[in-house]
Amino acid sequence: MIYLIYIFGALTMLFGILTAVLYHKERYRLAKDAKMTAAAFFLALGAASCALSPVNGAAPAVIYAGFIPSFAGDYFLAKKEYPLSAEDDFGAFSLGVASFAIAQILYFVGFMYAAGWRLSPLFIPLAAYSIIPTVGGIASKFLSVEKKRIPIMISYGILLSLTLFASASRYHLYPSTGSLLALIGSICFCLSDTVLGSYYFANINIDKKLLNYPIMALYFAAQILYAFSLLYA
Repeated sequence: MIYLIYIFGALTMLFGILTAVLYHKERYRLAKDAKMTAAAFFLALGAASCALSPVNGAAPAVIYAGFIPSFAGDYFLAKKEYPLSAEDDFGAFSLGVASFAIAQILYFVGFMYAAGWRLSPLFIPLAAYSIIPTVGGIASKFLSVEKKRIPIMISYGILLSLTLFASASRYHLYPSTGSLLALIGSICFCLSDTVLGSYYFANINIDKKLLNYPIMALYFAAQILYAFSLLYA
């Protein structure tokens, strides 16, 4: 079974990188298929890891539950890449972010459960990780964001930052291989979403399609690390 987990992890990353390549080549339908295939593999990876987890309590199941809305978020944000009307684009964006917001809540609860519902004050600044650059980027015009999207972005940023706060606190309070993998996964998630925000909204003079490579690599690395973290107490 453990070998199957490694295979699922490798296939997740393989199709994740393929997704970036296809987006770069503007093969959007194939990119969506590749992305959803990668997402299906990380669902299988998470289920297998959860089944083998030595961790007592509900934490592994709650963390794995976060994979399911992540899968939905992948679908809606992949749909956003198609040529859509402004209304449909906003709808796909909103549903995608809402799905990932649910995922972040589940990850946060899972990490808190694993840490005995404790947080370390040392990492309070991490709770503002995404808020400061988001608000600063909008205020400085580095990010061009419609007003109706701003509350969505800020709300999601708060949840993303809280997950990072919880994973860092867990590792600080209960250092282990599992908590370290979860922390690195949270960092990858935050970096991926930071680059994704630049992809959607930043005023930069580069080929934005190139940003798909770090976005996909970091995002699927995060999900793989979350799944592998379930294998360790």
